[in-house]
Amino acid sequence: MDEPARRAEVAAVLRGAGARFAFVHGSRAAGGRPRAASDLDVAAWWPDAVAARL
Repeated sequence: MDEPARRAEVAAVLRGAGARFAFVHGSRAAGGRPRAASDLDVAAWWPDAVAARL
């Protein structure tokens, strides 16, 4: 899966789970140099009411 498709899939899953925002960090963040096998590091935030249900 290419990078834009991977990010779009992760964004859709997080939205579906009620995340209010998320960001990519690590080697795939802007300016990084990921290897082909690098994972996608994502931090996300949920409002308290949603997080309590997870």
